[in-house]
Amino acid sequence: MKRTVLGLLFVLAFGAQAQARGGLYFGLGLGGALVSGEDDVKFGNMLSGPSGAFSTDATSGIGVGTWLLGYNVHGYGSLELSMVGHGNLESGKGKPEGSVHMAAIVRAHPLAYLAHMANRMGRTLQERRWDLSLYYGQGYSMMGYHYEFNGDGAGWTGLSHQTGLGVEFDAGPSVTIGVDFRVVIPKYKTFVYNWDDGVTFTPDEIPSTVVFM
Repeated sequence: MKRTVLGLLFVLAFGAQAQARGGLYFGLGLGGALVSGEDDVKFGNMLSGPSGAFSTDATSGIGVGTWLLGYNVHGYGSLELSMVGHGNLESGKGKPEGSVHMAAIVRAHPLAYLAHMANRMGRTLQERRWDLSLYYGQGYSMMGYHYEFNGDGAGWTGLSHQTGLGVEFDAGPSVTIGVDFRVVIPKYKTFVYNWDDGVTFTPDEIPSTVVFM
């Protein structure tokens, strides 16, 4: 269910038909991500560095991988576990940077509900080979990147929210493909100054960060 142009995800899902008739499914996907964050996060007098060193505006890139496992309940809604990763090689003289977002998601399938209501009213809608879904979830996010005076790498951790819209199409008896537009809002509360030593700091305020993919 996913593809990308600046932030859409291509995902191939197995085990669920586009009409969301119920049952277990899993999916794999590729895509891209665009990150909008703060360039100069403040830590009071605890930590100081050059402009851009303590940033959440990192890890944009086309290298997005998606994994999901879900169960569709009677065609009307799905419970889903999702993990999405993205990054690039533009951090600190060609070193890698990346983010991972894990979440438990509730996905609604409104067209299936409308078809059910139409049947109750004595109307039969034409069978669809596609489906629309809306979803929301909460989870945990991690970001890792490099800056010039810290070769070991730094990063951020915190809880996050996810929401999005998906459209999928039947590609076979138990296979669907489609597109998803996902927005992740990390609430990074902990700055990891050095991953190897486990040195962390708390910012004055939670930095504003949004990931489009």
